[in-house]
Amino acid sequence: MKKLVQILIVVFTFALMIRLMHTFDSDAQQIFEKPNVLFAISDDQGYPHASAYGAKFVKTPGFDRIAEEGLLFQNVYCAVPQCSPNRASILTGRYLWQNYEAGTHASLFPADLKVFTDDFIEAGYHLGSTGKPWAPGLIDKTNRLKNKNLIGKYYNTEDQSEYWKEFQKFLEDRENNEPFFFWFGTYDPHRPYKKGAGLAAGKRLKDVHVPPYLPDTDIVRSDFLDYAVMIERFDSNLVKMIAILEDMGELDNTLIIVTSDNGMPYPRAKGNAYDAGVRVPMAIRWGDKIPAGYVIDDLISHIDFAPTLLGAANLPVYPEIEGKSFLNVLLNPDSEKRKAFRESLFYGRERATSARPNNFGYPVRTIRTKQYELVWNMKPERSPVGDRFHEML
Repeated sequence: MKKLVQILIVVFTFALMIRLMHTFDSDAQQIFEKPNVLFAISDDQGYPHASAYGAKFVKTPGFDRIAEEGLLFQNVYCAVPQCSPNRASILTGRYLWQNYEAGTHASLFPADLKVFTDDFIEAGYHLGSTGKPWAPGLIDKTNRLKNKNLIGKYYNTEDQSEYWKEFQKFLEDRENNEPFFFWFGTYDPHRPYKKGAGLAAGKRLKDVHVPPYLPDTDIVRSDFLDYAVMIERFDSNLVKMIAILEDMGELDNTLIIVTSDNGMPYPRAKGNAYDAGVRVPMAIRWGDKIPAGYVIDDLISHIDFAPTLLGAANLPVYPEIEGKSFLNVLLNPDSEKRKAFRESLFYGRERATSARPNNFGYPVRTIRTKQYELVWNMKPERSPVGDRFHEML
């Protein structure tokens, strides 16, 4: 009996130690499981228009810092070359042809489409957004019970140079230092631009690289400089948001993603499934959780954000998501020590604008590999940019 009691005491003590260890590990893991998230998305900023990529006509110290202290990505592609359908794909983790009306521009966002930010709310995150979350579209016509389930609380200001103040207000509204998810979206560098703003700011025409499919004239170069001014306004907000996080001691526990919703607002770019319409900049920083200074060449799709962010927060990836988590790329950025993330990816478009009778679209499907792009224009008899005016009468 005495020996049995001793055995039971040893077993109980061992079990208690294991429980305490698990409790400690659980608490430590919980800190890692709930990182803050700052998702910064510009509007119409194409690759490679950030100074971290070597673009001389634009200065982006905020983006550059995220890239220097984290990872710089070379091959990131949106799912749709226009804002609202691509933002829908980001939120659902699905391709446009899986998102019903939300797969078209300025349409509806069906209430039964699950968005990954709902899971962050349920996990106790403080959610918020600024400027442009999912838009444009008729969110109030979809029977979605709470708009906050789409992207979060909404702060707004007329002055886009001061969107950082909304982030500051959002953080002040937090209770008990709860983890946060903030979607920082502006309308920069969306058109229209103030003509001559770039030259007035001291920018030089000779610093612009004009792609070969556009006329290389002073007018075009000057317009690129105006576009750069708007990129820099977006970046100036990011710089201030980073400073706020640093002052609060929250920077290193915040997963910061900086990207754009689609390519630059020029012919053969935005609204088109060619490279300039879908390839976008991206940099990611996450304190000491990920090694710094790597340049990532893997193919990444915007539908991959949802599973990646859920995985970073240790939240389950629900079956509706079509994207693939690139969390392992973040944690192991050395491409020589891991397999390539993707061999190929897909994107496309339906209706870019209401430019045709009956809202007929111009559907396109595209397969992209590292070396090749196959573009299938499914209705080649239609004009890509819409019907001529006399045909619409």
